[in-house]
Amino acid sequence: MEELLEKPESEIVGKQLEGELTDIDVDAVESVLQGERDNYSTSIRIRRAPLLLRVAPICCDRSITGAILSCSKIKNAPQLKNKNIQDMYLSGRIAQLDFGALKILEPQLRPSIEQGKKYALSRHPVLFCGEEGTKMELLAQCIHNHSARKNFPFLMVNCSDLGDRDQYGFLFGNKASGGMEEASGVFQKCNFGTVYIDEIERLDFASQYGLYKMICYQGLVPGNMNGERHYDVRVLAGTHENLDFLMKKGYFRKDLYYSINALTLSIPPLRKRKKDIEKIVKRCLKQFMEQYSTHLTLTDGAMRAIQEYRWDGNVIQLENFCERLFLTTFKKEIDEAMVTNLLAELYPEVEVSNGEKRIIVYRYPEAADIEKLLKECHGNHKAAAKELNISTTTLWRKMKKYGITGNYRRAAPDAEPEKGL
Repeated sequence: MEELLEKPESEIVGKQLEGELTDIDVDAVESVLQGERDNYSTSIRIRRAPLLLRVAPICCDRSITGAILSCSKIKNAPQLKNKNIQDMYLSGRIAQLDFGALKILEPQLRPSIEQGKKYALSRHPVLFCGEEGTKMELLAQCIHNHSARKNFPFLMVNCSDLGDRDQYGFLFGNKASGGMEEASGVFQKCNFGTVYIDEIERLDFASQYGLYKMICYQGLVPGNMNGERHYDVRVLAGTHENLDFLMKKGYFRKDLYYSINALTLSIPPLRKRKKDIEKIVKRCLKQFMEQYSTHLTLTDGAMRAIQEYRWDGNVIQLENFCERLFLTTFKKEIDEAMVTNLLAELYPEVEVSNGEKRIIVYRYPEAADIEKLLKECHGNHKAAAKELNISTTTLWRKMKKYGITGNYRRAAPDAEPEKGL
């Protein structure tokens, strides 16, 4: 440890663990000491070097008396020359984010972050699965910056941007022909580094096969009658679809699917991370206050309204909503009504009834539940309150809050027609 930290024993013993190893999860170490988990392993960086860290308990007479912390060096990739480093930065082929920053931004991603730290130690592909707008590319950047390839290029490719163009040539390059110079592909530009391929399900079959060959044969890619090209690149991939389903339907190659799906990271949607919603909103407001030199506050009711919305577009939708809210508010305090009015304006719901479309004003999920129960109970407030496990007084108060009229009584049956003579 003295060699790794480049400090003498006198400067290490007695110091706080997180003070010397900034990437370590102190709560995870504490859970080992408390016997809540058998061990803890993760990847950390010390002096720019990636390391595998393990923590195991010391047991004596069936009691945990301490823990052993060990660090193992990971074999580094070849070193870049100074000129190549300069070119990499000038061309923007770098990853900006690390796990420490991401943990602060979205704390409820912690399980995914811990899994990502372990995957960073591997050279094999990682498959990110999540809805659109979950910003899977942020975790991809973190994994690159925690790996042995940190000092090498990082590039992101979104397959939806490629369209019907020559995807294979874009990724793997084109050989010189007909007086044309050889064109470098993404993997050649990113050699020894990491490439993140988003929406990988949009790749054509030729590109899928080339990617499979590169992954399985350590970078050897068919070169169209002109030999083979060799790339040493780690592949990270993202998808918003069920690749297993697409593979079974014949829309995605089996060989590529089984090459990339072993190390899988599922990113939960924002609606399942309400604490992260609050963190993101506060971060956005702080950013906008500095950017626009204006001070605004958010009421508790406004924050609840934002947290209760479903955010189908996830982080991207929420960040854009916060900026619109900030720029168009006319008061120093943003309240619940401002939030609900803007939600109704930006994301109106459309209901089809009798073949006609009509816009529905945004309602709280709780309000929708109450209305549904009142309809099922035919306007019987006592029965509805019982189903909700609340008093009728509380039900009336909630109905008033959400503007629910409660006119859901069963319609009277049509009068029986008079019998003819």
